[in-house]
Amino acid sequence: MAPSATHVGFFLPNRGVAVGKFSAEDHVALARQIDRDGDVDSLWIGDSIISKPRLEAIAILSALAAATRRVRLGVSCMATFVQRHPLLFALQWASVDVISAGRSILAVCMGYPADQTPEGARELRAMGVQSAERPARLVEGLTILRRLWGEEGVSHRGRFYRLDRVTLDVRPVQRPYPIFVASNPSEQRVGAAGVERALRRVARHADGWMTLLITPEEFVRRWTCIREMAREEGRPLDPRATIVFYNLNVNSNRQAAYDETAAFLGDYFGAPHVSPEMVRLWCSWGSAEECAAGVQRFVDAGAGTIIIRMCSWDQKGQIAKFLEEVLPRIHRV
Repeated sequence: MAPSATHVGFFLPNRGVAVGKFSAEDHVALARQIDRDGDVDSLWIGDSIISKPRLEAIAILSALAAATRRVRLGVSCMATFVQRHPLLFALQWASVDVISAGRSILAVCMGYPADQTPEGARELRAMGVQSAERPARLVEGLTILRRLWGEEGVSHRGRFYRLDRVTLDVRPVQRPYPIFVASNPSEQRVGAAGVERALRRVARHADGWMTLLITPEEFVRRWTCIREMAREEGRPLDPRATIVFYNLNVNSNRQAAYDETAAFLGDYFGAPHVSPEMVRLWCSWGSAEECAAGVQRFVDAGAGTIIIRMCSWDQKGQIAKFLEEVLPRIHRV
């Protein structure tokens, strides 16, 4: 049997509304247009509470769910999952899946550690979460989520949460509901043992893996490792259950494309957090051929879904260039 085609999604920067680059109406109108065009499989938004200004993830996804009919809708990734009470989150996310008629895609992660960015540390403090608790909160939250979506009268006594005979009457349309875990551990930051723990967490608790800031070669190595670990755990993973987040800027003037890419990411993440190495690893820029070649490397590596963020506040113009000039050059089977 031939492998299935790689899916392509667009990331719509919900930070743009919060920082005054475009309106919520523009955001929804662009989603409607992409939904009608039929060339892209999914739409994605980001998540934070105060560490990065943006429209709240579940709220904007609900609006997009009501405004579209075809595209799947995901969060890349639910960085505040460990800060949200899993009972309330289970109801909220199930509601998104119901509103979208089963089109939601959930990818959760632990968010920034407190020692990585001051903004992340401030958010954790505000939400009453210790940075060292994040791995345990992720696992406990996933355990509760799956039980609430699959059982009646759930009782739970954990380190962080307690439930007594709770039944959630609103459940996702998708059953069982697949949950991706986003993980991109840096050996420089956490060491080889920390990387092994992070990948084992995906293998043990996720239905698929989301990642970013990675070469195609490292993507293959880590996904192979995760799948081997999952087999050891007695839960083999679908070989296509991967999502890669990537960035593009289409412009025949390669220097102008790089400059706009770096400026956009600097606006988006804060200039101190964006280095030339980050841009080189995470982005392709320049002509349609150059951008298509960057995406093609991940297609050839076997990525199941590639999320594309256009690195420009001219989202409509850049998305049009991608659809007209770049996508036809990508061979996705």
